[in-house]
Amino acid sequence: MLTTAQARAVLLALLLSPLVATPGQTAVLDPNWTETIWFNEPSQVTGMAWAPDGSGRLFLTHKTGEIRIVNYGPPPTLVATNFATVSPIYTDTECGLIGIAFDPDFPTNGYVYVFATVSATQQQVIRYTASGNTGTNKTILIPGLPTAATNHNGGGLGVGRDGKIYWSIGDLGNGTGVDANLSSLAAKMGRANRDGTSPADNPFADGSGPNNDYVLARGFRNPYTFTFQPTTGKPWIDVTGELYEQVFVVETGGHAGWDNFDNDQPAGYMAPAIKYLANGRDTRTLAAGGTIRSGNVVTFTTTVEHGFRQGEKIAITGSSDSSFNGTYYVASAPQVGTTFTVAQVGPDASSGGGTAVTQDQGGAITGGAFYDATGAPVAYRGNFFFGDFNSGRINRAIVGPATTVTAVDYFATGHTQAIDVSVGPDGALYYVNHGGTIRRAAYNAASQDLIVSPSHLWTDQGGNAVFTVRLAAEPTADVIVTVVRSAGSSRIDISSGASLTFTSANFATFQPVTIVADADSGTDAATFSVASVGLAQSVVVNAAMGPILAYEHPGRIPDGADLRGVGLTVGKNATDPTDLDLDWGPSCGSAWDYSVHQGTIGNWYSHDRMLCGTEGATAATITPGPGSHYYLVVPLDRMFEGSYGTDSLGADRPPSGNPCRPTSDPTPCP
Repeated sequence: MLTTAQARAVLLALLLSPLVATPGQTAVLDPNWTETIWFNEPSQVTGMAWAPDGSGRLFLTHKTGEIRIVNYGPPPTLVATNFATVSPIYTDTECGLIGIAFDPDFPTNGYVYVFATVSATQQQVIRYTASGNTGTNKTILIPGLPTAATNHNGGGLGVGRDGKIYWSIGDLGNGTGVDANLSSLAAKMGRANRDGTSPADNPFADGSGPNNDYVLARGFRNPYTFTFQPTTGKPWIDVTGELYEQVFVVETGGHAGWDNFDNDQPAGYMAPAIKYLANGRDTRTLAAGGTIRSGNVVTFTTTVEHGFRQGEKIAITGSSDSSFNGTYYVASAPQVGTTFTVAQVGPDASSGGGTAVTQDQGGAITGGAFYDATGAPVAYRGNFFFGDFNSGRINRAIVGPATTVTAVDYFATGHTQAIDVSVGPDGALYYVNHGGTIRRAAYNAASQDLIVSPSHLWTDQGGNAVFTVRLAAEPTADVIVTVVRSAGSSRIDISSGASLTFTSANFATFQPVTIVADADSGTDAATFSVASVGLAQSVVVNAAMGPILAYEHPGRIPDGADLRGVGLTVGKNATDPTDLDLDWGPSCGSAWDYSVHQGTIGNWYSHDRMLCGTEGATAATITPGPGSHYYLVVPLDRMFEGSYGTDSLGADRPPSGNPCRPTSDPTPCP
């Protein structure tokens, strides 16, 4: 989205018409990086995402509904047939297929989520199941999302570190859903369970009340994309305001202020972590006598509120004491105020006058990503890279500790119509433009190293996750890389890839390592050492998400989910009538059949058997009664517990210390 009428018209024209990619002249400003054109896919690209299974498949979304796959290679090649084509699709102005995300357990379930405008009045979150390179089993998870058939549709999509689906929608170009309006999902970030239902812990959920229960945060003019910070799990959302481009670290229940505030949010509202004036520079006059250097920190005072943000690049000129002039990054600034500080070595002194001028970064912020790999030095790791459609720049924000932004500057220029940024399984940075030109920026390694991508994994309890490993340079002899858990929970372990061999022929080919997390309640974390002689990296794995809830499918067992009175359906296996159709194996040993029990208030380990699998009907639906605390699924051969759950009010059943504890009801089925 653009922030002036003229710039808006340019972007709308681009979104309405097919584009042919023009390579242009681009440059990464740090000469230690090499940028190349990796692939050309001439079409209206709206986003990209790498499949998180180590396969090297890059998924591209196109405005007109096509989802295409580019295989890494080398060389990169386009899969001949589309993964899927979203239909119906509505493509006027900024509408169309505009978001894509993968399930955290994609290596197991193959789930791919997309955000699309399907008519002049409706957007949807849709799920496909990957069967090889083909999307099957189209499922509309969240229908009825708003659009006005014009601009500010948003389109950001992702699965959070809590296992929920998140999406973002703008104000529809007409101010819908702004200010205190909690009945509309416009101008909001939404959050849902992965079966499309509304989580009970959403901050504004009121059941039959006037609020839309999906709302997580509000006050966004046009949140085109967002991403989750690998270290903290927090969502960072890119929002184009009217005057300012802004990036917010989203707080649950937070308010970004639109349409009352635009980089001037008062206390009680979220302030942007990153901002820049659209298509220009902010200039502020410095007050006479308002510049003071003490202890190598300079405090500047402006004559009016400045709106500068920590990490913003500022040029100081015209000070009455020239030693204060120069270019600096803002070290601190109030949410609203007239003072800011920078680090500046020099004797204690005072001055005044002059101007403070910000950097011109562009006028239409688009996709961003955190660099979460080891292919570049530590100074680049954890950095946030984001594009700007107008300026064609890729910008870089140095972030940390936590969500603190310490510096924002240019990274690459000349990337016309920048749309999205991602980190590849090879540890390189990739960025794509609307015309379909994908560029690859790789750091030029000065010595041998292990390149791991990503270096932070988040997965479901009971799920699988994959990271990849390759060498930075050709070895003189074979290199054996070992992967071991070096710290943390023993419930997270290596499923495959514990030993990898690299030669002079395959050193640049990334190899997958699969991590598996045991199914239990709560949160687990572990650190894995990736090492060879003289080389070492680490990967942090968090198993903190809940499982996929899909009540519409027989046999899905809610494990730690909020039942809220929703019935559980279990059905017989079509090929083996003696087996209930469940989507997971028994906890212990092998089993041919299961019984289903329901627990009651006051005694977690006293069950009422609700269903036996060997006799009677081939399917049954069980609705939790008032006060029911859990479903317990028991394999009948050894009578061990198979699943936990929650009560109708959402309280978790405490997990047993041993997931294979014998049940207190050994009665066999009749």
